[in-house]
Amino acid sequence: MRRPFPWFHAAVAAGFLLGALLLLEAIVMYRYVSGHLLPDHVGRLAGLHISWVENQARQRSLTTRDELRALLDELRAQHRDGIAWIRIANQQAVTLAQSGAPDPGIPPQTVRALIEALAPNVVTASGDLLIVGLPFRYRLDDQGEPPLAQGRPRFNLAEVALPLHSADVALWSLRRNLALSLAAAVALLASMTVFALRFPAYLRA
Repeated sequence: MRRPFPWFHAAVAAGFLLGALLLLEAIVMYRYVSGHLLPDHVGRLAGLHISWVENQARQRSLTTRDELRALLDELRAQHRDGIAWIRIANQQAVTLAQSGAPDPGIPPQTVRALIEALAPNVVTASGDLLIVGLPFRYRLDDQGEPPLAQGRPRFNLAEVALPLHSADVALWSLRRNLALSLAAAVALLASMTVFALRFPAYLRA
């Protein structure tokens, strides 16, 4: 027996398909923003901060750890809400200078990835902070460290902790649009479900 109202069933199927596609697209885009765009943005922002420190260190010809620490304090003072803490360490993860109160120690995997040039920077999450590790190309005159192994690149390591809310500001409009798309997809699916369930009863009435 032929099903009545084939146009109705086709419209319901099309509505469900469109809602599912919109929902899938919103989820994929949100995962892409969270997994790629946000770390990339945070990495670039931390890179700008470290470049400023390197340039200022060269211009001022810094030679001591105290001078480097004062420069880090100056940077944090300029970005009070944008930098939770910043640290410079040698390749043995021994802190040379820091401003703020970082978690103890640079993770060994971060040190290894930077030294072996596996990544230009390493972004990790810790609570409401995004922590960026990247090379620091300025070296003090006497860092009190053992000689490096042959062939090992000579640079220090920098860690910059950025509050998550400060990174979210730049991507807020994109996240808002994704939230709207997600809400629209869910609303469409809910509407089509109600429509499919209630339409036969409406016809009988």
